[in-house]
Amino acid sequence: MDEAITVAERIRQEMDPRFAWCEVGMIGVTISVDVAELKNEMTSDELFPAAD
Repeated sequence: MDEAITVAERIRQEMDPRFAWCEVGMIGVTISVDVAELKNEMTSDELFPAAD
């Protein structure tokens, strides 16, 4: 879990200063990354809200 959080934070930091083109010009781009641990008794319906 700690390693997943570290990777997610590194991805977020890399994306923060990025820009994208749209019809009016350049716009800033940000990203939000969530991490959750899948436990044996969890369903996919429970996993995704756990990451939020």
